[in-house]
Amino acid sequence: MCTVSESWHRIVVWLASNAPSIRQPISGPATEAEILATEDAIGFPFPQDLRSSYLLHNPKWCELGFFPSSPAVHGSFCLTPIEEILSNWQPWQELIDMGDFDGQTSAPDRGIRNDWWCKEWIPVAGNDAGDHICVDLSPTEEGTLGQVIAAWHASEIRSLLARSWGEYLAWIAQVMESGTVSYDENYGLVQTALLYRWSNR
Repeated sequence: MCTVSESWHRIVVWLASNAPSIRQPISGPATEAEILATEDAIGFPFPQDLRSSYLLHNPKWCELGFFPSSPAVHGSFCLTPIEEILSNWQPWQELIDMGDFDGQTSAPDRGIRNDWWCKEWIPVAGNDAGDHICVDLSPTEEGTLGQVIAAWHASEIRSLLARSWGEYLAWIAQVMESGTVSYDENYGLVQTALLYRWSNR
């Protein structure tokens, strides 16, 4: 599998050739201080691949357009800048603290807890409608620490997207290079084929 740096390089190269509306290099890195402040606020350290990703690029909201989530999940998401992770995480934590999800379970893929929401899920991408792609720091015994999941605010579905953030970035790069998506100035990355192969599953 590609390193985080290699995947970002592939993503940036593809965007430079296929996204003419992006006329300057994408945003640079987050700072160590920003990452540490977010970790301290949510109470959990980032996995190394997620930390490495933010230390390379911290895209502004929708700066790169919407990314497809996975072949198994309908919908697309924007990467979340480091400074917005806490504001997306905190409302869910407040609902947990108020007991809103007591007794409420989800329908997860194997390896994901059946909680409706879990405080150890770090929302790293979203669709501005309350749905998130998260890095999961509390998987079940069948899961992998740092796996990437999709969580929906109005559905019990909890989908496994990748075994790590590094794997997820490599999949995004693969999809871009496969010819199954094109870049639209209004909608970001648009799927140009109904199905495409995700070989890392």
